[in-house]
Amino acid sequence: MQDEKRTAGREHPEAGTAGEPAETIEIRAGLEKLRTERHDLLAEIGEEAVALYASGEITLPGLSLKIAQLGELQERIEQEEARLAAMVEASRPKAGAPVLVGACPACGAALFAGDRFCPQCGRRISG
Repeated sequence: MQDEKRTAGREHPEAGTAGEPAETIEIRAGLEKLRTERHDLLAEIGEEAVALYASGEITLPGLSLKIAQLGELQERIEQEEARLAAMVEASRPKAGAPVLVGACPACGAALFAGDRFCPQCGRRISG
């Protein structure tokens, strides 16, 4: 329940971006459905636990099915999150080694392709 409270009202950090592949969008939608189902089940467990507590009848057998369902949902969520993370990582462009293009005329620090300012002294590099 703590995770639900911490993330309530906030966008998940892995929220989609424009131009995202359909399969990734589908996984994100499935994850949101699983998270909603988990949230609803937690609420149901809480309501049942309160009622059982109020009547003095709180017992594990009364909650065992919902607890088992909650564990299964959590496992599915973790699997889908791992699958999504792997897909996102695989889709990222691989950075190549920086290309050395010269030295700063002011301090002699190495300059790489795309540098507009010296990383050492901050001098603007004319280009």
